[in-house]
Amino acid sequence: MLLIRNGGLPLAMDFKEFGRTASIDYSIPPRGTFTAETTGVASIVSTGFAIIIPDDATTDEIGGSAIFRYAVPGVIALEAAVSFSNLLQKKHTLFFDHRNGYASGLALVNPSPTSSMTVLLDFFRNDGSWLMSTSISMSSLGHTSFMLTDEFPQLIGEVGSVEITGQAGTGDTQTGVMVLGLRANPTGPFTTLFPMIPLFEFLNEFQ
Repeated sequence: MLLIRNGGLPLAMDFKEFGRTASIDYSIPPRGTFTAETTGVASIVSTGFAIIIPDDATTDEIGGSAIFRYAVPGVIALEAAVSFSNLLQKKHTLFFDHRNGYASGLALVNPSPTSSMTVLLDFFRNDGSWLMSTSISMSSLGHTSFMLTDEFPQLIGEVGSVEITGQAGTGDTQTGVMVLGLRANPTGPFTTLFPMIPLFEFLNEFQ
Protein backbone atom coordinates (compact mmCIF):
# COMPACT_ATOMS: atom_id res chain seq x y z
CA MET A 1 0.00 0.00 0.00
CA LEU A 2 1.37 3.38 -1.05
CA LEU A 3 0.22 6.67 0.48
CA ILE A 4 0.39 9.73 -1.78
CA ARG A 5 -0.16 13.38 -0.83
CA ASN A 6 -1.40 16.26 -2.94
CA GLY A 7 1.09 16.77 -5.76
CA GLY A 8 2.01 13.10 -6.10
CA LEU A 9 4.66 12.97 -3.34
CA PRO A 10 4.81 10.25 -0.65
CA LEU A 11 2.55 10.89 2.34
CA ALA A 12 4.09 9.61 5.58
CA MET A 13 1.58 8.96 8.35
CA ASP A 14 1.85 7.61 11.90
CA PHE A 15 0.41 4.09 12.26
CA LYS A 16 -0.16 2.28 15.53
CA GLU A 17 1.64 -0.89 14.43
CA PHE A 18 4.02 0.32 11.71
CA GLY A 19 5.28 3.66 12.93
CA ARG A 20 5.70 6.60 10.56
CA THR A 21 5.73 5.47 6.94
CA ALA A 22 4.38 6.20 3.46
CA SER A 23 4.22 2.53 2.41
CA ILE A 24 3.16 -0.69 4.07
CA ASP A 25 3.96 -4.22 2.88
CA TYR A 26 1.70 -6.94 4.20
CA SER A 27 0.28 -10.36 3.34
CA ILE A 28 -3.27 -11.61 3.71
CA PRO A 29 -3.94 -15.35 4.16
CA PRO A 30 -6.89 -16.98 2.36
CA ARG A 31 -10.12 -15.54 3.83
CA GLY A 32 -7.97 -13.41 6.09
CA THR A 33 -8.07 -9.69 6.84
CA PHE A 34 -5.59 -6.90 7.44
CA THR A 35 -6.02 -3.59 9.29
CA ALA A 36 -3.79 -0.52 9.36
CA GLU A 37 -4.86 2.22 11.79
CA THR A 38 -3.30 5.63 12.22
CA THR A 39 -2.67 7.03 15.68
CA GLY A 40 -5.06 9.90 15.00
CA VAL A 41 -3.03 12.43 16.99
CA ALA A 42 -1.47 14.55 14.23
CA SER A 43 -1.56 18.28 14.90
CA ILE A 44 -2.62 19.04 11.32
CA VAL A 45 -4.88 17.22 8.86
CA SER A 46 -3.14 15.38 6.02
CA THR A 47 -4.92 14.81 2.71
CA GLY A 48 -4.10 12.38 -0.06
CA PHE A 49 -4.96 8.90 -1.29
CA ALA A 50 -3.77 5.29 -1.11
CA ILE A 51 -2.92 2.82 -3.86
CA ILE A 52 -3.20 -0.92 -3.19
CA ILE A 53 -0.79 -2.92 -5.36
CA PRO A 54 -1.09 -6.74 -5.15
CA ASP A 55 2.19 -8.53 -5.83
CA ASP A 56 0.30 -11.17 -7.83
CA ALA A 57 -1.22 -9.79 -11.04
CA THR A 58 -3.89 -12.51 -10.98
CA THR A 59 -5.15 -11.45 -7.55
CA ASP A 60 -8.38 -9.62 -8.34
CA GLU A 61 -10.51 -10.51 -5.34
CA ILE A 62 -9.01 -8.15 -2.78
CA GLY A 63 -11.56 -5.84 -1.21
CA GLY A 64 -11.63 -3.48 1.71
CA SER A 65 -12.68 -0.14 3.13
CA ALA A 66 -11.10 3.04 4.39
CA ILE A 67 -12.78 4.48 7.48
CA PHE A 68 -12.65 8.20 8.20
CA ARG A 69 -13.11 9.10 11.87
CA TYR A 70 -13.75 12.43 13.56
CA ALA A 71 -13.46 12.24 17.32
CA VAL A 72 -13.59 14.86 20.06
CA PRO A 73 -12.79 13.87 23.68
CA GLY A 74 -16.03 13.30 25.58
CA VAL A 75 -18.06 13.13 22.35
CA ILE A 76 -19.07 10.01 20.43
CA ALA A 77 -16.75 9.49 17.45
CA LEU A 78 -18.25 10.00 14.00
CA GLU A 79 -17.23 7.70 11.15
CA ALA A 80 -17.83 7.21 7.42
CA ALA A 81 -16.56 4.29 5.31
CA VAL A 82 -15.35 4.22 1.71
CA SER A 83 -14.94 0.95 -0.18
CA PHE A 84 -11.79 0.36 -2.21
CA SER A 85 -12.49 1.20 -5.82
CA ASN A 86 -11.00 0.81 -9.29
CA LEU A 87 -13.87 2.71 -10.92
CA LEU A 88 -12.01 4.79 -13.48
CA GLN A 89 -14.36 6.73 -15.74
CA LYS A 90 -14.06 9.84 -17.85
CA LYS A 91 -17.29 11.32 -16.46
CA HIS A 92 -19.02 11.07 -13.08
CA THR A 93 -22.18 12.67 -11.74
CA LEU A 94 -22.48 13.55 -8.05
CA PHE A 95 -25.61 14.77 -6.24
CA PHE A 96 -25.49 17.71 -3.81
CA ASP A 97 -27.99 19.39 -1.49
CA HIS A 98 -26.80 22.57 0.21
CA ARG A 99 -30.06 23.65 1.81
CA ASN A 100 -30.52 24.20 5.56
CA GLY A 101 -26.81 24.40 6.31
CA TYR A 102 -25.81 21.11 4.71
CA ALA A 103 -22.60 21.04 2.66
CA SER A 104 -20.86 18.70 0.23
CA GLY A 105 -17.20 17.88 -0.08
CA LEU A 106 -15.41 16.66 -3.20
CA ALA A 107 -12.18 14.67 -3.55
CA LEU A 108 -10.50 14.07 -6.92
CA VAL A 109 -7.54 11.92 -7.93
CA ASN A 110 -5.64 11.88 -11.22
CA PRO A 111 -4.29 8.29 -11.24
CA SER A 112 -2.00 8.81 -14.24
CA PRO A 113 1.67 8.54 -13.19
CA THR A 114 2.87 10.41 -16.28
CA SER A 115 0.35 13.07 -17.35
CA SER A 116 -1.39 16.07 -15.91
CA MET A 117 -5.15 16.39 -16.23
CA THR A 118 -7.83 19.05 -16.44
CA VAL A 119 -11.05 18.24 -14.61
CA LEU A 120 -14.21 20.05 -15.69
CA LEU A 121 -16.99 20.70 -13.17
CA ASP A 122 -20.44 21.52 -14.56
CA PHE A 123 -23.13 22.28 -11.97
CA PHE A 124 -26.85 21.94 -12.64
CA ARG A 125 -29.88 22.83 -10.53
CA ASN A 126 -32.52 20.33 -9.50
CA ASP A 127 -34.64 21.26 -12.56
CA GLY A 128 -31.73 20.58 -14.92
CA SER A 129 -30.89 24.21 -15.62
CA TRP A 130 -27.22 25.18 -15.81
CA LEU A 131 -25.81 26.79 -12.67
CA MET A 132 -22.05 27.29 -13.20
CA SER A 133 -18.91 25.69 -14.66
CA THR A 134 -15.26 25.69 -13.68
CA SER A 135 -12.10 23.62 -14.17
CA ILE A 136 -9.30 22.26 -12.01
CA SER A 137 -5.75 21.47 -13.15
CA MET A 138 -4.21 18.36 -11.61
CA SER A 139 -0.65 17.07 -11.82
CA SER A 140 0.19 13.40 -12.41
CA LEU A 141 -0.83 11.37 -9.35
CA GLY A 142 -2.48 14.55 -8.16
CA HIS A 143 -5.12 14.81 -5.45
CA THR A 144 -7.33 17.64 -4.29
CA SER A 145 -10.22 17.88 -1.85
CA PHE A 146 -12.44 20.72 -0.67
CA MET A 147 -15.93 21.63 0.46
CA LEU A 148 -17.97 22.86 -2.49
CA THR A 149 -19.65 25.64 -0.54
CA ASP A 150 -16.27 26.92 0.68
CA GLU A 151 -14.76 26.94 -2.78
CA PHE A 152 -17.92 28.18 -4.53
CA PRO A 153 -20.12 30.19 -2.11
CA GLN A 154 -22.72 30.66 -4.87
CA LEU A 155 -23.67 27.00 -4.33
CA ILE A 156 -24.98 27.69 -0.80
CA GLY A 157 -28.71 26.92 -0.70
CA GLU A 158 -28.64 25.10 -4.05
CA VAL A 159 -29.64 21.50 -4.76
CA GLY A 160 -28.73 19.60 -7.90
CA SER A 161 -25.82 17.71 -9.41
CA VAL A 162 -22.28 18.23 -10.66
CA GLU A 163 -20.86 16.52 -13.74
CA ILE A 164 -17.16 15.79 -13.29
CA THR A 165 -15.21 15.17 -16.51
CA GLY A 166 -11.52 14.31 -16.81
CA GLN A 167 -9.53 15.54 -19.81
CA ALA A 168 -6.14 13.91 -20.39
CA GLY A 169 -2.98 15.87 -20.89
CA THR A 170 -1.09 16.03 -24.17
CA GLY A 171 0.09 12.65 -25.44
CA ASP A 172 -1.84 10.64 -22.84
CA THR A 173 -4.94 8.59 -23.61
CA GLN A 174 -5.77 8.16 -19.91
CA THR A 175 -8.84 10.27 -19.18
CA GLY A 176 -10.23 8.56 -16.10
CA VAL A 177 -10.60 10.47 -12.86
CA MET A 178 -11.36 9.06 -9.40
CA VAL A 179 -14.17 10.81 -7.51
CA LEU A 180 -15.50 10.73 -3.96
CA GLY A 181 -18.07 12.98 -2.31
CA LEU A 182 -18.88 13.87 1.30
CA ARG A 183 -22.15 15.15 2.78
CA ALA A 184 -21.84 17.11 6.01
CA ASN A 185 -24.70 17.69 8.45
CA PRO A 186 -24.50 21.15 10.11
CA THR A 187 -24.87 19.45 13.52
CA GLY A 188 -21.67 17.43 13.02
CA PRO A 189 -22.35 13.98 11.46
CA PHE A 190 -21.14 13.26 7.92
CA THR A 191 -21.38 10.49 5.35
CA THR A 192 -19.71 9.57 2.09
CA LEU A 193 -21.31 10.12 -1.31
CA PHE A 194 -20.54 8.05 -4.38
CA PRO A 195 -20.98 8.99 -8.04
CA MET A 196 -24.33 7.96 -9.48
CA ILE A 197 -24.32 4.94 -11.80
CA PRO A 198 -26.94 4.83 -14.61
CA LEU A 199 -29.53 2.14 -13.95
CA PHE A 200 -28.78 0.20 -17.15
CA GLU A 201 -25.11 -0.06 -16.19
CA PHE A 202 -26.07 -1.28 -12.72
CA LEU A 203 -28.36 -3.95 -14.21
CA ASN A 204 -25.70 -5.08 -16.68
CA GLU A 205 -23.40 -5.86 -13.76
CA PHE A 206 -25.84 -8.57 -12.65
CA GLN A 207 -26.69 -10.12 -16.02
